[in-house]
Amino acid sequence: MNIVEIYTDMSLSTNKTNPKTFGIGVFIIERDDSEFKYRERIKFKNILGLIPEGRQRCCGDLEMYAIFKALNIHQIKQTEGAEIIIYTDSDAAFDAYHNIIKTKNMSLLRALRTRIKKISKKNKVDLRCINGHENIYGNEIADGLASKSRK
Repeated sequence: MNIVEIYTDMSLSTNKTNPKTFGIGVFIIERDDSEFKYRERIKFKNILGLIPEGRQRCCGDLEMYAIFKALNIHQIKQTEGAEIIIYTDSDAAFDAYHNIIKTKNMSLLRALRTRIKKISKKNKVDLRCINGHENIYGNEIADGLASKSRK
């Protein structure tokens, strides 16, 4: 069975002249006969209507969007028979997904759950919460990509 590890992270701008800029980073490692690595960094000012302009953006929303974006990558959508492990360092995103806490952005949460449910039909999918900034290789790369994407 192939193992696909997905690391996601988000980064908010601390720039006072443009405080709405944020970015996400996605790092994917597929472990099978041929090792596949995928990196993407994306800069956003608004998340395609999923987090409306002017609404207070929370870190959990941004991290949920990073996970959603990772699961929409073509290679992941086409994967069958794999164990897909999604790693997030966001307690808020993890807790919202598992109904431990409520989120105000139900449309994004529903979209994420729908995507995971669809991928779970052909794969084993597991969302795991990890500690950030603890020298976990994939998480550090996703963090760096998220930081670079907002600059």
